[in-house]
Amino acid sequence: MSATLLAHRRAVNVSKDQLATLEPPASTKTWTPVKHSCLVDTLIEVIGNYGMRVWREEYAVQRESNILFGVMDLHWQDTDEFSAALGLRTSNDKTWSIQVAIGARVVVCDNLVFSGDLIALRRKHTGNLVLEEELAGAIQRYQEGYQTLTRGIEKLKTRCITLTEARELIFNVFARKLVPVRVFPKVAQEYVKDTAGCRSITVWDLHNSFTTQMKTLSHGVAFEANTRLGKFFELNTLSV
Repeated sequence: MSATLLAHRRAVNVSKDQLATLEPPASTKTWTPVKHSCLVDTLIEVIGNYGMRVWREEYAVQRESNILFGVMDLHWQDTDEFSAALGLRTSNDKTWSIQVAIGARVVVCDNLVFSGDLIALRRKHTGNLVLEEELAGAIQRYQEGYQTLTRGIEKLKTRCITLTEARELIFNVFARKLVPVRVFPKVAQEYVKDTAGCRSITVWDLHNSFTTQMKTLSHGVAFEANTRLGKFFELNTLSV
């Protein structure tokens, strides 16, 4: 990974070891940035304290390495269909506080699902931030939210829609700019032919059509799109 790549605004994939080489900006009297590797190491430790284990992790940085995106796949309440996943977003340029996204990984297609809920640490990067305590509270809220997410997924799987309804939902997603329009052709292609009406369509099928194509997006863009999509499909509520 070169310094030139890190200077670009677009996200660049990095390994966990590479995170340790990235130094945050200097602190001020009221603002103390958190080194990315310190945040990740502490989060993994806290996750372990709650009986979960990270089995896969992916990271990306952008804006001169000040912004970090990450996804951690967890061994926790695994099923044959999906397992727990956790999204992470933070910045050392005052763009965001530290935020955790509630997610799941679909086993059969390796798609990532976010509920739309972002758990923000109560304190931004202030000098009195106690990282372990804040992350422990975030993981407790994550566990509660994950139960809601799995119930929401089950509701999407049982909600059948017509071909016309599927097309309307696709239109609404792109009309609201929830997902980059460049993935529209791939998402829409299986719902274009009238023959698609010969099979049963569930909202979960449609959701997976989006998340399958969103795997081609950069970490930062995919994080935002997955979060907006989860909220659109009401995976953060029980009313779907």
